[in-house]
Amino acid sequence: MSMRRVLASIIAVGLAGALAACGGHGVEPKSWTGQVCQALSPWRQQINTLNAQAGTQMKSATTPVQTRDNLLRLLDGARQASEDARVKVVAAGVPNVKDGKAIADKLLQTESETPEISMHVSIRVEMKRRETRGEPQRFVFLGNGLFSLVDLVAGRPSQKARTALEQVRESRKDAAEQLRQKLTSANNGPNFETMVADLLVAMGYQDVQVIGGKDDQGVDILCEKREGILKTRIAVQCKCRALSQKIGPKDVSTLRDNMSTYQCQQGILVTTSELNDVAKQKAKEPGKEPIYFIEHAELLDLFAEHSIGIRNEQVRYYQLDASSYDFLK
Repeated sequence: MSMRRVLASIIAVGLAGALAACGGHGVEPKSWTGQVCQALSPWRQQINTLNAQAGTQMKSATTPVQTRDNLLRLLDGARQASEDARVKVVAAGVPNVKDGKAIADKLLQTESETPEISMHVSIRVEMKRRETRGEPQRFVFLGNGLFSLVDLVAGRPSQKARTALEQVRESRKDAAEQLRQKLTSANNGPNFETMVADLLVAMGYQDVQVIGGKDDQGVDILCEKREGILKTRIAVQCKCRALSQKIGPKDVSTLRDNMSTYQCQQGILVTTSELNDVAKQKAKEPGKEPIYFIEHAELLDLFAEHSIGIRNEQVRYYQLDASSYDFLK
């Protein structure tokens, strides 16, 4: 399913929900049409911009995690665009036309012949990630390929709920920052290698071995990734540095040059810092094996998601649910 179709389906459901929420007995059709067009024109421009940005970001992604994060940013932009358009469409009222209420109440279905695969897979990652983090869901599946925004089905969270959820998000950021400071405040290279190895195990890599030391030849961890009958041997280099100490092209070249020493077909550079522009270009050097990299923000995100050095606790928060009873909205 194309990105444009995903976005169009999400936005369409949002607008359908908005129309269903409109009150009154009808607005003069010409006036209503003009207001809706004014609401949708900025939305169309935003969607075109989102699609262009997503295409560029997807091509530049070097790891599955980066691809996932790019998709989530795309969904975030789509959600905000739909919310802006929803507010304006609500203000336009309901058109005084035949079957106007039926049109307003209609929930749209995905155009894909296999919505359980095409649409569910697109959003499943988003929902699973938020569940792991203890964050509120933004999308809800209604069955038979139908889906909507949670706010439109269950109603918006109360101010107290939003405050509590904001505190949960802040606690995650604080824990990640504390972990970064602990790692980079002293010579914690060996400890960092151990944590990265634990992360690889949590992410499904196999035969993970820490071999770091003075004679490691630029390779700190060896592991394997199996997909069906295929097996890829991977060399991992770990760089535990302050954010101000950027990774240069020499580290990338060292890892690539020594992959064959350990019979590896793939290389990954993991760092608490970031690669400078030259190093990133070296990692994607034409005609050579690409070096994948996991940097500062993405690494801390993975540590938190897989509970490596960061503990998460489940918290139940209760509030009114209007998903089954319209009168509660």
